[in-house]
Amino acid sequence: VTAEGTVAASKLINDGVRVCLTACYASDQALIASAVGAEYIAPYLGRMEEQRFVDGVEECLRMQQIVRGMNSNSNSGNDNSKTTRVLVASIRNVKSMTDLVARGSMDTFTFSPDIARKLFVEQLTIDAAADFEAAAQRCGAGSGANASA
Repeated sequence: VTAEGTVAASKLINDGVRVCLTACYASDQALIASAVGAEYIAPYLGRMEEQRFVDGVEECLRMQQIVRGMNSNSNSGNDNSKTTRVLVASIRNVKSMTDLVARGSMDTFTFSPDIARKLFVEQLTIDAAADFEAAAQRCGAGSGANASA
């Protein structure tokens, strides 16, 4: 979110273009995104956490609170007063994403295929699925097609 980028975004938004302001690292930038009517603001959570100068999850939650506050005040009749959403990008671990959902009702993310795969890794679930499969095999499940041949 830069001054030049915000000017360009404002012009695009006025022309009906959907805009996402990216490279956001501070919650005060959410004020800017919401004020110009950006559809999304995209904080880079992974980079924020790597720099360790701020708690990235807390900063994203604060952004969410800011855009909610700005959005609730957007009934002023201004054509730019669209609802801004926080699109959390650069997620490096599942815990950060689940913390954001559980604590801030956030629901829009970008993340790598590796993180997507990790969402399915829960050892108790894997063990239960193996137990169910073994029980089904013991009961003859899956052999019905072969038995009728």
